[in-house]
Amino acid sequence: MRGWKPVLVVLLLAGVSACTASSRPSGPDHGAGRQTASAQPTATSAGGRIDTPFDGSIFIGGNAAGVRAQIDTEAHPLSFVDVSGRHRDVTDEADWKVCAQEPSKVSQAGGQVVVFGVVMTGEHC
Repeated sequence: MRGWKPVLVVLLLAGVSACTASSRPSGPDHGAGRQTASAQPTATSAGGRIDTPFDGSIFIGGNAAGVRAQIDTEAHPLSFVDVSGRHRDVTDEADWKVCAQEPSKVSQAGGQVVVFGVVMTGEHC
């Protein structure tokens, strides 16, 4: 029974990644590693962690360690999955760039694990 779950996660992340990639302008990526602004302001608690619903796209292109630092992981458990096709373990989150997120909004997770598709810094999504 466990064999189909990783495949489902990879397929979901591939679909999200394909959707976000098609909306990006062509040409060199001068903003690699930079987080994009959300359409609406995001409230944070005193510790700087996000405690209200947010648009997950603010993390696309950012650093996996930065995601963990900004999200209340007790309310929203996180998982990082290598979407390069190499199936590597994500051990040092500072070395990984976020390419995709499922669900796209943490508010839709309903307490379930939020999965971030990542590649090593310097690799393309």
